[in-house]
Amino acid sequence: AKDLQAHLYRGRTLELLTNPLLKLYSRVGEEEELFRARCLEAAEDEADKEVAKLRDRFERKLATARDRRDRAALRVRELEVDVETRRQQEIVSGAGALLSMFLGGKARASKLSGISSRRSQTRRTQERLSTATAKVQGYEEEILGLEDELAADVQAVWAEWEGKAQEIEPFEVTLEKNDIEVEEPVLFWAPVSR
Repeated sequence: AKDLQAHLYRGRTLELLTNPLLKLYSRVGEEEELFRARCLEAAEDEADKEVAKLRDRFERKLATARDRRDRAALRVRELEVDVETRRQQEIVSGAGALLSMFLGGKARASKLSGISSRRSQTRRTQERLSTATAKVQGYEEEILGLEDELAADVQAVWAEWEGKAQEIEPFEVTLEKNDIEVEEPVLFWAPVSR
């Protein structure tokens, strides 16, 4: 019995699989495909944890960019109304009034200055509108840039953990002496009938 126990201790091993990066070991009798699937699932869980951290960081950035964009869009709408109002006032006061008064020689310089001042205000308001519109576009591009950055970061996280899931290697498990129990050997003989 002791010789059999010593023989089993020295000669018997069990080959299992391990993923040291994920700290996973295959179970006795578990097929390699099932162990690989389990490693991939564990890697997905770890990747999800990292992506959750990214989500927190990007939510703040995205909220700030959207807030700025929305405020700029509101300013654009205000300026559009202002420009339209100023144009209507110019039309009501008479299109070409400045030219006809000037060429007619009947207007005084103060009246001509007032008409040209309104025209200048309209142009300045149109310039502010153009600037505000450019700001909205800039903020929209910033949001798209954040989305692209997030997509790249998520892909990098997944690629890292997917690679870790593939790091599988075999290892041998030897028996411990106290794992082996030999009961009293019994010899049984049965004649073979021919």
